[in-house]
Amino acid sequence: MTSVALYSFAHGAAGAAELGLALGLDVRQIDIHTFPDGESLVRVPSVTETAIVYCPLDRPNEKLVALMLAADAFRRGGARRLVLVAPYLCYMRQDKAFHAGEAVSQQAVSRFLSACFDRVVTVDAHLHRVSSIGEVFPEIEADNLLAAKAIAHFAAAQGHGRETIVLGPDEESIQWVCQLADELGASYMVGHKIRRGDRDVEIEFPDDPEVAGNPVLV
Repeated sequence: MTSVALYSFAHGAAGAAELGLALGLDVRQIDIHTFPDGESLVRVPSVTETAIVYCPLDRPNEKLVALMLAADAFRRGGARRLVLVAPYLCYMRQDKAFHAGEAVSQQAVSRFLSACFDRVVTVDAHLHRVSSIGEVFPEIEADNLLAAKAIAHFAAAQGHGRETIVLGPDEESIQWVCQLADELGASYMVGHKIRRGDRDVEIEFPDDPEVAGNPVLV
């Protein structure tokens, strides 16, 4: 049995190809057949001892079920270690019950993924009242990679630097805004978000004459 391979679903093929190139691994596609009633049949190709599964978890509900079924197939095929690479990790915002009767989805989804995988790797997880990804996944290995250096490198190549002002939409974004501004040696500003509904959002920025005429990164 081969020691390690990278796997992805069709919806993540482009990102998986880039990751595979960086890691020097071929990408093997996990197939999903959807039955008329909406159920899924998941089939994994040849199984390795360590299976790295690339799956961005935007629009996550169907993807989570597919991951559960794929993990079962890998284990049945003899995989000893399963690693999930999810550049976007879903359901991290709801880290407490804000109203009676609500689920704490961060905890529920972390338990779900911990039952399927031995390690989770993500990028800039949306952590608010939780200080580290290890608190979200206390029973398995977990890594929360920071994108600030890579974004700053790209932005600098486009001509951004000390004269640039990095803008964040709200107070919660300050953790990422600060990192990027520090990497660029730039200043930053965050707005105030007024949310009236899921798609009814207003963002206000303070009047600052220093912004006028300067390039910005949002």
